[in-house]
Amino acid sequence: MASKLRHKLAEKILGGAIVAKSDPLSPLNISSAREVLLGAGTPMFTRLGTMTQLEKEYCENPVLASVINLKADYASNARIYVRDIRNGEIFTDKIYRESKGVDKIVQKMFRLKNNPNPVQSTKEFLALASIFKDVFGNGYTYANSGTDDINIKDVEYLWHVWSQFMIPDITGKYFDRTSKEGIIRKWEFVRGVYTKEFHPDEILHRKEPNVRFTRSTDMVLGQSRQESLSWALSNIKIAYESRNVIARERGMRAIISSAQADGVAGTMPMDDTEKEEVQESLKTEYGFMEGQSQFMVTKNNINVHHIDQDVRKLGLLNEIASDAMIVCSRYNVPETLVKLYMKGATFENQDTAERRMYQNTTIPEEEDRWEDINNWLKCRDFNYEYIVSFDHIPVLQKNEKDKAETNKFVSAQYKEMFFAGACTYNDWIQAVGLPATSWGNKRITEMSMDEIQKIKGNYTINDSLENPNA
Repeated sequence: MASKLRHKLAEKILGGAIVAKSDPLSPLNISSAREVLLGAGTPMFTRLGTMTQLEKEYCENPVLASVINLKADYASNARIYVRDIRNGEIFTDKIYRESKGVDKIVQKMFRLKNNPNPVQSTKEFLALASIFKDVFGNGYTYANSGTDDINIKDVEYLWHVWSQFMIPDITGKYFDRTSKEGIIRKWEFVRGVYTKEFHPDEILHRKEPNVRFTRSTDMVLGQSRQESLSWALSNIKIAYESRNVIARERGMRAIISSAQADGVAGTMPMDDTEKEEVQESLKTEYGFMEGQSQFMVTKNNINVHHIDQDVRKLGLLNEIASDAMIVCSRYNVPETLVKLYMKGATFENQDTAERRMYQNTTIPEEEDRWEDINNWLKCRDFNYEYIVSFDHIPVLQKNEKDKAETNKFVSAQYKEMFFAGACTYNDWIQAVGLPATSWGNKRITEMSMDEIQKIKGNYTINDSLENPNA
């Protein structure tokens, strides 16, 4: 009976179902505080196996929310441009605004990325895409098109759909089909009495890898990273709850006992009258409120035994920090960025961590996201594609400067080779990251004077190169 009551208390404190583990785990620094909360020494963990539990954990666990929101903030710093795949020309927002007579497809691409739907900005749209995928392991984007074909020309708006309410209707022919429609009949959005069906082509489904196969829907659904963090997230919540109880209730601050001895049997306990007298004085005359004293002087012969309630000595802060580092690692976020070092982080560490975050996490994930969007909306069928850029981020500017210095050196080497007839013009410009031209796949000795004049610019070249046919 007592065990059941403890479990109910634990469920009320932590939220969700509590599963008792009989196997011993590594000792927790907060065992004493945990037992005050849960009334048991058996490890207990929040179950994170349903969409509702994943949503609840994100909304309530401050460390998890901080890590996921940090990723979303970095992702939303992206600048999205449009590139002409025929000649490599890049349209930034400034170039687009100053251009006249721009292709209608370019106009549609800018309108869609700047105004994805009537109620969201680009920044909010990018952040929400990151959050949904990180919380639930599945992200869904719906394309609102006036035709049966999903393409950049016909799509009017893009909406992120709440992942926790999306259900796939699958055919069960996972290995025997060659198209998405052969595996997924439709997507269903079910929220209470409201339902909406989506054709598979209308939904861009981005997901985490899933090694589990316990339900048929696992064939097409991703697995949230939260599920492997159940122990760490539970420990964080328990540590926060323990700190809250100590801060709110304070608990037992001291034990007051009699100091009188009879010389024979040892210490004599206080009688009921003495106990009531001491307790009443403590309640009314002493404390931290206005008019109360902080030091007690009493005629009673007593001993005072202090109870240490320093949360640092209980290890609660260290517990939160160590488990939070595991959460950061799972989401590929440098722990410095969520200020987990107990002694703080230096500016240099912060700067390095930000570069690491962009280079190892944000940039690869956002490039992958926009590659999926290009393919889904068939952008390249219309000769254009979205590209993502973070070159404007201050901590990445040093990298761009180093890159420019390297390109300058490489360009000088290729310049000499080109004017010596050893390489083509495209070899030269592609070596420094520029797109090839339709007419530049020739050596200088094979070019016309008009083509050479395009390249010559301010370069001074010898007479034989001025007239290669002489």
